[in-house]
Amino acid sequence: MINKETANHIKGTTGERFIAEWLEKKPKVDRVILSTDPFDNKKDCVVHFTDVESKTLEIKAQTPYLQKESITIPLPQKEKIDTVDVVLILCTSDSKQKRNKYDGWLLQLKKDYKISEVKDMGTKKARILIKINEDNFHRIHEFSEEEMKVFRNLPSTSNYINFKTKKRTISG
Repeated sequence: MINKETANHIKGTTGERFIAEWLEKKPKVDRVILSTDPFDNKKDCVVHFTDVESKTLEIKAQTPYLQKESITIPLPQKEKIDTVDVVLILCTSDSKQKRNKYDGWLLQLKKDYKISEVKDMGTKKARILIKINEDNFHRIHEFSEEEMKVFRNLPSTSNYINFKTKKRTISG
């Protein structure tokens, strides 16, 4: 079993590629260029359109915080999501859980979103909590269960081993 940080990185990278491939099929998209730096603090990709200026994008693939019906983002990434042109959130189910009601939703974060900070129980780092509602997001697409199968085979991000203590941990 791998640690949570690695599992989250795999899920994020898979989500970025998944959305980039989807965007490239859009008629007005000329090309999508993913950042070559996995820790790029400015953007995940640039989308070049045929009829308008290019846009910088931040793409997040994550299982929503279901009890709060929210998306969470690490506080240090707030500046990044506030400076890119578009933030897309691909909602997934954790690989070990049944499909949740948001699974497959592609959300675009509105510029005037509302936040509250919460503590992440697994890492004790502050995270931004953003309610999944029409005040904060536009739902721009819904991927089918078949399309989302790619995420079912990824390492779980909620059931992992803490390598410092060698104990199995379940977060969430």
